[in-house]
Amino acid sequence: MKPGTLLGVALLTVGLAALTASTLAQGVPDDPNGDRGRVCDAGMLKGTYGTQVVGQRPGADGKPEQFVALALGTFDGQGTFTQVDHSHGLSGTGVDRHGSGTYTVNPDCTGTLELWTEGLPFPIQSRLVVFDKGAETRGLVMSPAVIVAATTGRRVF
Repeated sequence: MKPGTLLGVALLTVGLAALTASTLAQGVPDDPNGDRGRVCDAGMLKGTYGTQVVGQRPGADGKPEQFVALALGTFDGQGTFTQVDHSHGLSGTGVDRHGSGTYTVNPDCTGTLELWTEGLPFPIQSRLVVFDKGAETRGLVMSPAVIVAATTGRRVF
């Protein structure tokens, strides 16, 4: 690897470690929704959410690059959603890319999300956790494996 790539990977690793440490220092309650005994389901995600994505993906030359993205997604409370996103990395930007997909929420407030985005021949699959009675989500991109990213979403409408 080139020194610049190593530096980028090192900075991303340090950033993710700091984010994890910060989250753990705040303390995560046993019940992410603060409502003991409540069971989560797909209906908890209903409305429009603003989401920030930070991570690493393949660049135009095939080498890993850091990127950031913002998305505005609308969840129907029944397992489907639509979104528009904007991303930026060293190899360029993607603006107003529309996507749609499906999601699940398990009784323990964990879940899955599958997103099909314009211009990509494959879905992006994530794992998520629902917090604050559906007002917030946090997730990790699991597939494709070459994308390493974390997401934080908050209901805005």
